[in-house]
Amino acid sequence: MVRKVALITGGSGQGIGRSVALALSKVGYRVIINYSTNDEQAIEIVDYINNHQGLAMAIKADIFDIDESKRILKQLIRMFGRIDLLYIGPGASFHVEAIKDIDPIKTLDDMHKELAPIYGLVPIVLKDMEKRKWGRIIAMGTNDDIPSPSFSYNAAKKARTDTLLNMSKEAFKHRITINVISPGPVEHYHSLSQATDEMNQLPKDHITPNHIAKLIEFLASEESDFVTGNQIKLQF
Repeated sequence: MVRKVALITGGSGQGIGRSVALALSKVGYRVIINYSTNDEQAIEIVDYINNHQGLAMAIKADIFDIDESKRILKQLIRMFGRIDLLYIGPGASFHVEAIKDIDPIKTLDDMHKELAPIYGLVPIVLKDMEKRKWGRIIAMGTNDDIPSPSFSYNAAKKARTDTLLNMSKEAFKHRITINVISPGPVEHYHSLSQATDEMNQLPKDHITPNHIAKLIEFLASEESDFVTGNQIKLQF
């Protein structure tokens, strides 16, 4: 059996990417974990997956650099022959500011970090997925129904969401789905053991990375072929 291949950006931290990598490996995906700085945590999650009947590897790359994104992705496609799922984690930093106090340099940097992975990764991924008439692109957004004090973060996330959803109609002609998951605040896990221990114990009063991973597990399946072009908002 040929395993589907998933590229998980930001998969070595304490947040959503790590839980997504765990969930997708459990349902048979070969998981490629992209990270930029956390060498030790990247090795930890890769070792865990490989020691629990999964297949994983880590690749260090700056996905905010469009040329580097393109180079790494082309390398992965040459190595594995395919990319079936692209998960794009959060990009911009969260900092609080009133509109009258906006720093234009930081604001434009937020916009760059939200959009650069889209333009650096998605076109190449789409070309590969079109060969098999199947694929999944899933990105993190933000729930704009929940008030947030960070104007530039919200604006950058809105631009990311609109960009991806505008791509979804064209992609679906080739049976490729594009969805954006937009939670409110997410409580992170402080250790890999906590993330794995709580994979099947989802609290009912707050959102965790494992809630999002469970949803992505469904979106990554054959059963979700009809779900595309959505901003999926999460809230308790």
